[in-house]
Amino acid sequence: MHGSPEKVEREGGWTIVSGGIELPGGVLRVQDSYRIEDDLMRGTRRWTWTGQEPLSGCTLSVRWIVPGAVHARPMMPGVVIYG
Repeated sequence: MHGSPEKVEREGGWTIVSGGIELPGGVLRVQDSYRIEDDLMRGTRRWTWTGQEPLSGCTLSVRWIVPGAVHARPMMPGVVIYG
């Protein structure tokens, strides 16, 4: 299943993109917030499951399209810091 942004907001230097993915039994609400800090882009993802029953399994991923970022390299702190 794939989702697309439903709303884009700008607040305090942050760009906030939100939407939902309709799944059997509920909607997975997703919100991505990002801003440029020096030469880096900081991104934060939040998600909320709205179903009545627990979600049995889910893999979340994100793809960034950054025009002009020819030599960009990803930093994945969840992998680097937590193993």
